[in-house]
Amino acid sequence: MEQQDKLLLSRIDDKIRESERTYDTSFLGFLTPGEKAYAQRYLTGKSAAFCFDGGYRDAERTLLLIKPDNDAIPFRDAGEFLIALRISSFLEGKALGHRDYLGSLIGLGLKREAVGDILPYTDGKMQYCDVLLLKSVGDAVSGSLERIGRSGVRVEEIQKEYLHVPEKSIREIRDTVASARLDAVVSSGFSVGRNEAKELCQKGLVALNYETVEVPDARVGEGDVISARGYGKIKLAEVGGETKKGRIRIVIHKYV
Repeated sequence: MEQQDKLLLSRIDDKIRESERTYDTSFLGFLTPGEKAYAQRYLTGKSAAFCFDGGYRDAERTLLLIKPDNDAIPFRDAGEFLIALRISSFLEGKALGHRDYLGSLIGLGLKREAVGDILPYTDGKMQYCDVLLLKSVGDAVSGSLERIGRSGVRVEEIQKEYLHVPEKSIREIRDTVASARLDAVVSSGFSVGRNEAKELCQKGLVALNYETVEVPDARVGEGDVISARGYGKIKLAEVGGETKKGRIRIVIHKYV
């Protein structure tokens, strides 16, 4: 177990104890998808109830909410712990991107776990970015963030229901594989040769459900998410029946 994983589990245990002591909801700051998957595996079966909330459906970075496993104690609404801000400025020259906004927020002294999803967009004249943050840092950002790069910006709080969530662009891939092995799905989803897909796995460059897997013949099922460093992310959306030649029909969603 890596040191960062040990620290995450230690923080989770602290929050379990805190929720039991206060008979209330405790929370951890925004987790990455990999941390979320790791936390979910760790918490499953423990004497605590938990859920994840990033401020909107399908958020990538999410808070972890933990409470005693007692139906008489409800979860607090995640809105008590997070805030949504809209950053706006005139579109002058190159549009600001995710890295520009994140860099400016971290430059204010924020820890990464205080920052949730960053959602930039433009209407052609103005550029905007909706950001999810821990409520504890919201006032500091609103009062201190005046520029992103060379652009002067305005910051205002918005309600979560007014978040501008870009539609995910997905390309559907229909293919057949000899078996639903990790290297076979990687080969199909990222359009690489089977040997290259095998090497990517063996070099630790492939993650299955946000956990690095170095075994090329690991089984993959419907709904599993696979990412390969430098290639992107795919989801095995459907596993169908066999062809006359005994190959398995699959449908892959590739995020583009």
